[in-house]
Amino acid sequence: MNNDFSCTIYFDGATRPTNPGQCACGVVVDMCSGDSITFSQTLGWQTNNFAEYSGLILGWKKALELGCERVLFKGDSQLVVEQINNLLPVKSDNLKPLYEQAISLLEQFNFFKIEWIPRNQNKRADAVAGLALPKLQHPTLILENLPSNLPTVTPISSLKDKILKLIAKGEEAQLYDYLSLKSGKDEFTAKRLPTLLKLIPNQVKEAIASQIKEGEDEKFLCTCYRWYLRGLPVQLALRKARVYKEQQDSFREQSKVVSTPIDNSQTELIDCYCINCGREWRELFKESECRVACQDCDSNHILQEKALEKNDV
Repeated sequence: MNNDFSCTIYFDGATRPTNPGQCACGVVVDMCSGDSITFSQTLGWQTNNFAEYSGLILGWKKALELGCERVLFKGDSQLVVEQINNLLPVKSDNLKPLYEQAISLLEQFNFFKIEWIPRNQNKRADAVAGLALPKLQHPTLILENLPSNLPTVTPISSLKDKILKLIAKGEEAQLYDYLSLKSGKDEFTAKRLPTLLKLIPNQVKEAIASQIKEGEDEKFLCTCYRWYLRGLPVQLALRKARVYKEQQDSFREQSKVVSTPIDNSQTELIDCYCINCGREWRELFKESECRVACQDCDSNHILQEKALEKNDV
């Protein structure tokens, strides 16, 4: 414990099963007396950087509640530490409100310092954040009264190994396993519902229809059928389609928060891929404004290409 400070606060964020994902933050406060106090907060579906900032803000709030006036903060997020120290600009619209909230809290301390530390020195805060994450199995993966012994399809060659691994995991498969299974553009990508219906056995169509929930539309049905034809058993095809839909719905909700009205007649849909962290998303851009920063890592190293007008899942 550094005697120059009232306390040292370790903060961290965590996501599960992927980023963005179910999100939480954790804080460990080491007091001058030698006592340690922990705090955590569950944050819903967000990015890891959102969780890191939330951990810092939670730490600041607890320091104020504890009457600490001189505080040393330590975290393993280089992005957050450098942005608070004005070494990096905040380009992500998702993070700007958190950054502004954090800066406003700073003004209430007589003195503070924030330092980056390696992840292996932040294990306590990481563990506290991890304990606050919701437990799986995720509701998206739960199916009820699905018929057994349904017809199956031999996995297509390009996805055979990945599909067989997912089948082998069975009920143990988690959200990350489904999110990591990606088709690319294959023979089923451009097929619409009328064509897909001709390729699906009636028994399979009836089983899938029995599982459809409110909000699962024709697009969802097409996604489910495509994954069945690629080789996923019915129960896994349904889960894959639901995980994909939940992910896309989450991205749309985030876009509503940070976007402003635009003239759709002058926009186009762009597929984006972050070279730095691997995040993939789809976004509307004005034709003259196709520069963007990744909401997860704030990187400007983004690959962009015009999206297919047809479903590519």
